[in-house]
Amino acid sequence: MTERVHNLHSAYQYVAQLNFLQGLPREELDYFFLQSPDVLRVVELGPRQQLFDQGDPVRAIYVLLEGSVHQVRIQSDPERGRRATLRTEVTPGGLLGHYDLLYRQSHSTRARAQVPSRLIAIDAALLNRLISRFPRIRDRLVPRERIARLRTIPLLAEADNIAISFLADACQEQQVEPGHRFFSARDNAELFYFIDQGQVQLRWPQGEQYYLGNGMAFGFSSHVSQHPLPFAAIPYGYEAIATAPTRVLAVPRARLMAITDLHPDRAAWSWLDEAERLLRDLRLFHRFSDEQRRILLGFMGAHHFPRNHLIVQQGEMNSSLWILWPGSWARLHAIENGMALEATPVSGPNHFNELALRVDHSAESTVEALPHSQWLQLHRQDFEAFLAQEDPALAEQLWLSERAKQLLGRQQRRARYPWLLGNERLILFERRHWISLFGKIWLGLLLLSISGLLSLLLARFGDTLTAPTWLPTPLALLAVLQLAWGTIDYLNDYLLLTDQRLVLQEKLLWIRETRKAAQLEQIRNVDVHTNLWGALLHYGELKIYTAAAAGSIDFRFAAHPHAIRQAILEQQNRRLSHFRASSKMTIQTILEERLGIQLKLPGRVLPEAPPAHPEEVVPWWRRVWDYLNMGRHLQRIEEDRIIWRKHWLILISQLLLPGSLLLLDILLATPAAILPLSPEVRQLLQPLEFVFFLVGIFLLLWIAWIVADWRNDTYEVDRNQIADVEKKPLFFAENRRTALLGEIENIEFDIPSPIHYWLNFGNVRLQTAATEGLFTFDWVPDPRGVVEEIRRRIEEYRERQEQQRARQRAQELPDWFEMYNRVSQESGPPPSDS
Repeated sequence: MTERVHNLHSAYQYVAQLNFLQGLPREELDYFFLQSPDVLRVVELGPRQQLFDQGDPVRAIYVLLEGSVHQVRIQSDPERGRRATLRTEVTPGGLLGHYDLLYRQSHSTRARAQVPSRLIAIDAALLNRLISRFPRIRDRLVPRERIARLRTIPLLAEADNIAISFLADACQEQQVEPGHRFFSARDNAELFYFIDQGQVQLRWPQGEQYYLGNGMAFGFSSHVSQHPLPFAAIPYGYEAIATAPTRVLAVPRARLMAITDLHPDRAAWSWLDEAERLLRDLRLFHRFSDEQRRILLGFMGAHHFPRNHLIVQQGEMNSSLWILWPGSWARLHAIENGMALEATPVSGPNHFNELALRVDHSAESTVEALPHSQWLQLHRQDFEAFLAQEDPALAEQLWLSERAKQLLGRQQRRARYPWLLGNERLILFERRHWISLFGKIWLGLLLLSISGLLSLLLARFGDTLTAPTWLPTPLALLAVLQLAWGTIDYLNDYLLLTDQRLVLQEKLLWIRETRKAAQLEQIRNVDVHTNLWGALLHYGELKIYTAAAAGSIDFRFAAHPHAIRQAILEQQNRRLSHFRASSKMTIQTILEERLGIQLKLPGRVLPEAPPAHPEEVVPWWRRVWDYLNMGRHLQRIEEDRIIWRKHWLILISQLLLPGSLLLLDILLATPAAILPLSPEVRQLLQPLEFVFFLVGIFLLLWIAWIVADWRNDTYEVDRNQIADVEKKPLFFAENRRTALLGEIENIEFDIPSPIHYWLNFGNVRLQTAATEGLFTFDWVPDPRGVVEEIRRRIEEYRERQEQQRARQRAQELPDWFEMYNRVSQESGPPPSDS
């Protein structure tokens, strides 16, 4: 049946041009393929001659040069008897055995030539070494993205990796626009469709309709019982129309049944009935009508998880509701006080994270999908699209648990602080002890008491007293004003704890505002100081220290300071645990990609439309105005870098002296130029005019120097670092101080006076653990916005660093396992004691 190739070089030249080997270093391929004549063989088969049998070990993969090879898998089923699956015809250019090599190491089918055929066999051990040396070969051997998507289709939950891979070869991807008609009611059901991403509406002539979303299937026939065979002329019985930009995977109906032995009509109808029953029985949507729930299904994604998969991570923002299918299982994990609680298994029907449909919030626990579980996912933006299409008032018809209502109220209170990041969850809000309020309003209380006492005295002894009767009124007015001012001042000072940072705000209305913040992971110590009165009245002073060399965040007159300290430490432990858990998710993702078992899960049904940017014709006068606008020069955005300059008032203050001198120079020079003077006098004044001219030139150069110096002094932040740049004009000295974003410990801003408050500029101070120490962005416009922009970039930087470290560890793990196996095999069994 086989013969050794005498011209090994020609066979090698053919194999080297195969798609999965293209682009690899030729010297590496020469080393692997030309080291032995046994790595490549030509195989010639006669009609009905077998290439390999089901269950044989994989010794080679085959490239069909000419002819045709039929593959089939025979399975025994106690209920259905012998079943034939994976029935495929391999044509010239096709591969055989490559999926078995990657997944099983033994053949899952029997391969037999239909006609005289000729193949090239590539040694399996050689190919395994090549894949280990060049992992990208695996991606070229298989349609990896398509396989990853088909693995998560619920209708294919019973198919194994080999069947999924065969089906991926049979599928064709189609991208269509809204309004595209896939088929009409009278068309024959020749194609079956799996929705990768998008939405499809099914409409029956009788008026019944369904909406389907990600992971769902259509193309089944309405006539299930009459036409069970794949080759019958079965009409669809309904029309299918895309209602959004949609990407589908289309497979011939006969190929689907030959590969999977799946009856698509019965399976699809059964899944739709169960999905409709699940939404009807779910308490969350029990106030919706049947028609509304049927439409809502089209805004959901359906997923099947063949193995453990984390779908919600504690502390992460999650914008989706997850519904667990009946009979499926999940596991809940949570971290409390820095300790991992015992995992809790839960079964479907169930749902998680329903609050995501209403507001942004971070998950309170980790939800892990267990193997072979099925889920429905509803993204909040898809739900909002459903509400816009049906009725916005349906959002209020959701049935929420008491815990969800409590969190919803907390998140609505969070809206009072727009400077919080979108993924930031409010944990604790504390004002100072009432004794601090008393310290701010005691004068008003005293004035009010004096006013009341005077009023009583005047009412009782008015005839004998000489004091004016109107005196209590202004005193009472002053008392009310002082009470209002002191109360507002008290309410504007607070300590705020989120799941990411600690913030202290101190604000004197219309006069001064200061906000200090520290990341939870940067806090090194939290001290509580109290005295006798503090112990009796339960208040004290909190001092929060970070790794910065100087300063701390001090919160005086804190009510119940020990409880606040405990809350800070608890959230700090959660934050660090969140970093570790996120690292594990990154490692899981990388390992799945490395092993070729990753899953592809579109997050939304309706793809996000790219924002339209129509070209606007700006008139010349508008361009000149924009250039002269001072606010335009205070902040500049360049790709991923933002540059700030000092406020324009700082420039004006620096220009006062040369500007005044220039104005004086002009006023002194003007009379000599415009007054009707005699030629003799004008000749006497000519040297003075020349002096004024020189002085004016000097003052203009001075002003230009100041403006250039103001423009050259910048404060910058990019994806990795901050920079404080002081640069003199022309070629004079330049001083640039930089620090990595990860080195910033504390951030605070200060708006020191009413003029700064009304013009919205102030100072931003950044305490770092670097040798540079303190960075001060002096007199920048909108210091609140500057702080939050830096804060957002710090969070992104730390997440990138954590993911990078996790990726590095994940990339090293396979090498460790490989070397461990190699060492353990080479060492052999331990020596016997005898």
